[in-house]
Amino acid sequence: MSYLDFQELWKNRLSKCFVPDGEDPLAYLKKQSVAGLNRKYGERWNENKDIKARLEYELNKIIDLEMDGFYLALGDIVSYAKSNDILISPGCGAIPGSLVAYCLGITDVDPMKYNLLMDRFLSQKQESQTGCRIEPEIGGSQRLTDYVIEKYGKGILKLLEGLDITFRDLDEVSIIKETLRNISDRTSQSVDFSMINYDDIGVFNLINSDGIMDTKSLRELLSDGVAKGIEVKSMEDLIARLSLNRPGLEERCAEYIKNKNNPDGIHYECPEVESILAPTYGCIVYNEQIMQILTVLGGFSPEESNLVRRGMSKRKMLFNETARHDFIKGNHEKGIAGCVANGISETMATKVFDDIWTAAIYGFNKSHATAYALLTYRLAWLKHYYREDYMVAVESVKIIHGQ
Repeated sequence: MSYLDFQELWKNRLSKCFVPDGEDPLAYLKKQSVAGLNRKYGERWNENKDIKARLEYELNKIIDLEMDGFYLALGDIVSYAKSNDILISPGCGAIPGSLVAYCLGITDVDPMKYNLLMDRFLSQKQESQTGCRIEPEIGGSQRLTDYVIEKYGKGILKLLEGLDITFRDLDEVSIIKETLRNISDRTSQSVDFSMINYDDIGVFNLINSDGIMDTKSLRELLSDGVAKGIEVKSMEDLIARLSLNRPGLEERCAEYIKNKNNPDGIHYECPEVESILAPTYGCIVYNEQIMQILTVLGGFSPEESNLVRRGMSKRKMLFNETARHDFIKGNHEKGIAGCVANGISETMATKVFDDIWTAAIYGFNKSHATAYALLTYRLAWLKHYYREDYMVAVESVKIIHGQ
């Protein structure tokens, strides 16, 4: 079934399952988002112009695309998981770029802190329907599937497949769950990941020394690839290492390492580029950076920047030449100012466009990488501070798999 089928079902029946009696679904979504902002940022969040504008922008887009049902459905499933002791990962895919998803508790990733973009997840002009994968502990996928069937009926699964909402168990989430249980049983204390230090040099040293290679996925992500030489000293380093650890990126990794070790030698074409690429030492690593360059320098809308990024990644030459012209000289009909009108020389703009054209083929989804960096950091943090409890959890997961 298509997304239109879901929308019809949503209007006729499903909205009543997610929204208290007498409340309008859109008003309820807004209310829940504001409540989430109060929890995440404190009640003075509305004094922050960036957060306030971002919330308004996302809610307007969700309303325009009639995606309120999608968000409330995800929020309901995740809420059920949390209230029934089913641990899930911090997030997956592009949805961690959404502030509303963070506010609703769908993800644990703060998109404002890590400079993530909602438009990487949700766009009016994207070619395929957006989706989301929920990653619970071992056995959690079946429990969540059973919940969805029991509450909404078996037919909803086809609609969820049409929306591309899927479940996948993760060993790493089970290790965290078992470690937390072991800590609680032994000390009667609990760990709140929202309160731990995410800039702990001891945790980073453990990651750098290959001390967290306790599952196949962790070994593939951190040890067996071309980015192993990137020393992690911050969360941004960890996100970059996970993003660059892919075949064919040896040259890019070498450039990142060289620039990281010699920041005085980094050359930026202009201050606007520096503000975008400084976290990755002058290297274009992420899809989001390409989109930001198109938006900040060229005057593209967020929507248009994602469309251009997609076209670049597919190496559409005709599309590329049109985008190059618009980026440098603008396009009045599309409302694109262009670099020249923004005070950037044509020579400089040409060089920047060539750089993002090259990067588009390997640029990674930072939203996805950030969620996995948080998951990795939490595992390393637990092993660093609660090694015995952690190792018992690792062995328990191995037993589940018959290893």
